[in-house]
Parts: sequence; C-alpha cells; structure tokens
Amino acid sequence: MKKVVLAYSGGLDTSIIAKWLQDTYSCEVVTFTADIGQGEEVEPARLKAEAMGIKEIYIEDLREEFARDFVFPMFRANAIYEGEYLLGTSIARPLISKRLVEIAGEVGADAISHGATGKGNDQVRFELNAYAINSEIQIIAPWREWDLSSRESLMDYAEKHNIEVDYKKQSKKSPYSMDANLLHISYEGDLLEDPWQEAEEEMWRWTVSPENAPDKPEYIEITYEKGDITAINGESMSPAKVMEKLNQIAGSHGIGRLDIVENRFVGMKSRGCYETPAGTIMLKAHRAIESLTLDREAAHLKDELMPKYAKLIYNGFWFAPEREMMQAAIDASQENVSGVVRVKLYKGNTSVVGRKSDNSLFSEKIATFEDDGGAYNQKDAEGFIKLNALRLRLKSPIVIKVGILSDTHGVIHPEIIKLMNDCDFVIHAGDIVDEDSLAVLTPKQKMIAVKGNNDLHINSLGEFEMLNLPGGNIAIEHGHMHGHIQPSHDSLREAYPNAKVVVYGHTHKQVIDKEGPTWVVNPGSAGKTRNYGAAKCLKLTIKSDHEWDIEPQIFDDVF
Repeated sequence: MKKVVLAYSGGLDTSIIAKWLQDTYSCEVVTFTADIGQGEEVEPARLKAEAMGIKEIYIEDLREEFARDFVFPMFRANAIYEGEYLLGTSIARPLISKRLVEIAGEVGADAISHGATGKGNDQVRFELNAYAINSEIQIIAPWREWDLSSRESLMDYAEKHNIEVDYKKQSKKSPYSMDANLLHISYEGDLLEDPWQEAEEEMWRWTVSPENAPDKPEYIEITYEKGDITAINGESMSPAKVMEKLNQIAGSHGIGRLDIVENRFVGMKSRGCYETPAGTIMLKAHRAIESLTLDREAAHLKDELMPKYAKLIYNGFWFAPEREMMQAAIDASQENVSGVVRVKLYKGNTSVVGRKSDNSLFSEKIATFEDDGGAYNQKDAEGFIKLNALRLRLKSPIVIKVGILSDTHGVIHPEIIKLMNDCDFVIHAGDIVDEDSLAVLTPKQKMIAVKGNNDLHINSLGEFEMLNLPGGNIAIEHGHMHGHIQPSHDSLREAYPNAKVVVYGHTHKQVIDKEGPTWVVNPGSAGKTRNYGAAKCLKLTIKSDHEWDIEPQIFDDVF
C-alpha cells in the first residue's frame, strides 16, 4: 500500500486515522476535505494535515454541487425515512464517496479510507457508493481494524501522538459525535445514548429554543420552478444560497429540531438528535406546491415510491440503478410543479398559509359550495359510488333477502311477520281480504302486494307485477289459480320468459318447482282464517355472486 486518500474533516476520528494510516501501512496519506456547508472553516484542516507531514491536501467547496445535484433531487421526492428523518447525513455520503474515488484516480492512490465506525450506517454508505463508481477500489476502514474502541481511547491516542483535537477536555468527557452540512447537523453519543434522557439545551447549535423564539410570526414566500426552489421573497438564489437563507430564517424561529430513535441498516437501533431548519421548510413547501399542480394519481404514486426511495438513500444506494430509475420518474413528475408557496414560521412550527401557480389544477368553480353554474353535475356521483361499491357489495355474503307470502286472509302468523320485516323486499300474492292486515309488515325497502279476487275464479295470465333484482326478475301473477283452471307450471314459465321466479297464490299449499334456471313457486297460506294447516312462506336469498336460493318456511298454525 503506497498511497491512500482519506476523507478528512480535521476532527477527532480522522486526525487520528491519518496518523494511524501512516504508522500501520507505512503509506503516503492524501487528505480530502469537502466543504458541504458544515458551517465552519475548513482551512484549519489543511494546517492539521500539514502538521502531520501530509503533502497532498484537497480542500474543495462542494456546496453548490451538493445542494443542486443531491439535496434538491431528493426533495423533489419528498423523501423522509421512517416518517421523521430528513436524511441529512445520508445524502452527503454519495458526493464525498464520488470525490474520494475521483481523487484516488487523479493521484494514483491504491485505496481510499474513511472514519465511519463499524457500528454505523456511514461505513456502508461510503463503501457502497464508492464501489458503484469504481468496483475495483480498495477501502480501508480503521474502525474495523484497530483496537481503539471508545472516544476516550481515541483522545488518549491523540494525546500520545501530539494530535490537536477540538473539544478535547482534561476531564476526558466524551463529546458528542457531530456531523454537519447544508441540510442538517446531527448529534450522537454521550447522554443521548440513554433514549429517556432529554437532550440538553446547550447541545443545539443552529436553532433557538422554540420557547425563546420571537413572539411574532414571520411570513416568507418560496418560489418553485419544476420542483426546485429558485427564489425566497422574490429574490433569486442558487440552490446552496437557498438552503443557507432558509437555515438562517428557520433557525431563528426554533424550526427543525428532531429527537428520534431510528433503525440503522446494520441492524441496531440508534438515538440521534438533528437540526434541519431549511429541510423542514423545504419539505412542507414542496408538498404544498405539488398539492396544487400535481395530478392526483401521480402524487399518490410518488407517495408510494417515496419510502423505498428514502430507504435506498439511507442505506447507501444513491448510485444504484433502481434509485436512478425512480429519480427519472420523480423528475418527470415535476414538469408543472412551479409557483409560489407562502409559509408562516412561529415558535418551532411551519405552516403553509397560501399557494398559487399558473399550472394550478385547482378549480374554484368546480370546488365551490355555492352555485357552480352547472360545472359539476352532482347526480353523476351516484353512478360513481355504485361502481366503486360493486366489489364491496359483492364481498358481502348476502346481498338481498326477499320474503314471499300469500293468502293472508286477515291474520298473519307472528313468526312470518318477524321474518318478513327482516327482509329487503316482501312479495304478497293471492287473497288479502283486508289490506289493513298487511300494515304489520314493514320491510326494509319495498312491499309488492297483489290482491286476488274471490268472486271471479278466472285465469288472467299476463296481468302481473315485475320486481327487478340483481341477477334476475320476479313475476307476481295477478290471476286466480283455483282448482281445475290452474295452469301448468310450464305455461307459467312460458308466460313470463324474463322472470327467474314466478309467484302465484290461492292453492294454499307450498310449492317450489325449479326447472333449469327458473322457479315457479307458491308460498302457501300465511294466514289462519281458513283451515289450511301450518302457516307458510318462502325466503329468497340473493347472494353476492347473484346466486338465488329459495327456502321453505313453515310455522305452527296455532297462534
């Protein structure tokens, strides 16, 4: 191993790693320090590297590239991991990996190295992204090789080798592990390792406490073009400047603090605190402008893709083909996502209070609760609802219950009354004598009663009522069917060819005659005026698949 390119921040871990690489591999170390908006000077890293005898030192301002090519595309997707984390650390790793591999090629290095621990996600992110760019690159991960197992042991090592480290204290109290860029600053370790312990106020660096934020809200207007922010309060800005401005404004109102326990890719749970002022506003505002300009199904599809997209970034698959494929679809959806969003900032809260766009799909004329002048026909909703309810109705084991009775003769058996009133429809054929006797029947939807004529014993085939039901029709015969003039069941089927069931009365005995798909039925007498034996009726069940089934119902006539 002759030369290694190290991702170097000048902090505790990477300062020790630089020395460790020199001693362990007897190699030349090239340092690469990226300015991605961490909010502190990067030049001190040059001095520290020079103090360790490092000759090739790369310090690059990547803020615009980071915001333009990584953060903004991610926010077009509204990406958020596990419902809360805005991926501030995750999205920075692909760019750093990319430059590490590129610099290694430029200086003829044998390998690259990083300071991510063997417990965290960053080791995976750095290495997956590096391998995606150069499959043959060698990677040295000191945390997986050395025996320095804690931050205290690192500081002992630093003291032994005269390495200057920020936050070094005589008490050797371990500082927070922090990572910052334009999008966020993260905190891990120390008292945060107890998920019950509240983070101390002194830890937060970018935001004021919401309790101490201004008592007066601030309104800002954010301009979007094709899904990206291009101006704040009418002032055009580059992507990096947008984020710097939003961080400053939002931070002053206590916006963007987050305390979560997340599931790391390597399998463990980790507690971390984050400040993401700009990102909190960007997510809220972008969803607002999309709500106005994005087609419903396109928006819903984006929301379905988002968790997978966010997971890919979190786990280190930025350069994976599936992420790039999803990005192409997401970017295509942003063609009309342009306009202005007005946001209210107040004591840690971000509220969208206005949005407008020349590409708006919102129609006040259609959406109004007042007279829309015929722009929307509310009657159309009936068919729409029925079509959408079809599968819900079909999954129900029973669609319709129909009660069939005849010849009540003034008194109806109480069990038949109970059964009929549980039905959706009730059909009565034959003699009624007193129509008031049917008043006890209160079916759920409708009752069809056909009164027979006791004085005219004639066959009046063709005079009928027709009830249309799912899967077929029921014909209720008007005429008397007494004695020898009763037609055959075949003639009834012929008389009513469009009926699935033909109902007739007067025979007083129960008949269920099925031939092929058609029934000819007589429910028998439901009343007691004459001595016709037990009270009878029929129950027709029409199931979800339009299967019809007729069951006889017979009750003791003593009542």
